[in-house]
Amino acid sequence: MKKILTLIGIILVLTILDNTLVTFFAIKSVYPSLVLIFIISYSIINGEKEAILLGIFSGAIQDLYFFNGIGVNMLTNMIICYIAAVVGKSIFKEKSFVPIVSTLFLSILKGIIILIVLYLMNIKINTENILYTSLYNMVLSIILYRYVYKLSETKFIKKEWRF
Repeated sequence: MKKILTLIGIILVLTILDNTLVTFFAIKSVYPSLVLIFIISYSIINGEKEAILLGIFSGAIQDLYFFNGIGVNMLTNMIICYIAAVVGKSIFKEKSFVPIVSTLFLSILKGIIILIVLYLMNIKINTENILYTSLYNMVLSIILYRYVYKLSETKFIKKEWRF
């Protein structure tokens, strides 16, 4: 229970930071997504089941702030987290190079998936910032991956999920 409450709390705090404080650190109107960095890093470290659940929950929370397409973030975060978990199966998790590069490519993939889904729904969005946001996410993941790895190594996070 402590694990679930901790993850919910982290997702909620990062979502609030994404929508309030992080926007002040924008470079040419581009700012990172702390939630995306966290869920990718956590998914790489902890596997598929937790990745899918975390992706669905974080996407649902992000969809509260995304008025143009309800469910889009939920779908994309679930896909991104699953891919990150598959990548995490075959790497040394204590090394941070592959997770950092994965953050770049998975951020680009999320932007492309959102672009396609919204295009199919006839909703126009600005596509210029996908690459720059992904690069910003990658730079921040250099710092944040170590913290997520340390969090994942704590005793109460390592316990298996029980429903």
